[in-house]
Amino acid sequence: MEDYGNMSPEEMSILLFRSMGAFGARGKCVLILLVSLLFAFFLLIPIFWCLRADSTISWNWAVVCIPLWIVDTIYYCCLGCMYASSDAGVDPEDKTQEKPPLYKLYAFLKALLLLVLQIFLALKLNGDLSWTLVEVLIPYFVYDGLNLLE
Repeated sequence: MEDYGNMSPEEMSILLFRSMGAFGARGKCVLILLVSLLFAFFLLIPIFWCLRADSTISWNWAVVCIPLWIVDTIYYCCLGCMYASSDAGVDPEDKTQEKPPLYKLYAFLKALLLLVLQIFLALKLNGDLSWTLVEVLIPYFVYDGLNLLE
């Protein structure tokens, strides 16, 4: 099957399960292990937050947020690569208009507002900032306002 873009979800799932048969038992175990590790990593984020909020652990809030910031780093790297790469000339028949470079920078900076919010929250929860909660949440308010304008 060469036309993956026009397949229904049912057809794609059938092809996925057929291709998994080529992995064999060891390949399926490795795939399940990798998916389990990925879910375990994502579960670390709320588990660490809950443990810190309950004072079960006395770590700094910046340390508690490290798994979240690892995910953020991967996300921003992928986002930056996506915005930096150009799809022009890949499909000459595709008539969709590519976003201007200034829009790509705007979208990337808008996404960085959420990272700034996370940093401000960690600093506020540590007691390193004497700002009010409204001042800490300014990056979110700006982000939300920019989303409303779009």
